[in-house]
Amino acid sequence: MAPRLPLIFLLMIHMTGYLIVKVFWTKNTVINNVEPPDLSEDPEYSQRLQYLGDKQQNCTIRLSHVTQKDEDMCYFRFITDKPGEKWTGTPGVTLTVTDLQVESPERVTEGDSVRLTCKSSCTPR
Repeated sequence: MAPRLPLIFLLMIHMTGYLIVKVFWTKNTVINNVEPPDLSEDPEYSQRLQYLGDKQQNCTIRLSHVTQKDEDMCYFRFITDKPGEKWTGTPGVTLTVTDLQVESPERVTEGDSVRLTCKSSCTPR
């Protein structure tokens, strides 16, 4: 199993004339006028997801202990102070999880100090 590393999504928004009252990331879009669930309130994510952005321009989240099970499409959702003025960022962000490769010395003896290097196909921030 690959080591679990944090994942950060970054999305910038800009709106004038609106007061943004709620922002969140979700795995669903609005269907039949049903508000999609906030990932930070989902027991599967609540302990692993941290919203780092603000309600103005930065929508960054950090998802830690990422596993293959987290692969999905994620959408940013924001709700304004005006009735019915809610938006979902589409097409969304595709989260793809790849395995990490760990490089280590060929031979290690108990008590040795070793350096392990993780290699990934993505660029961590």
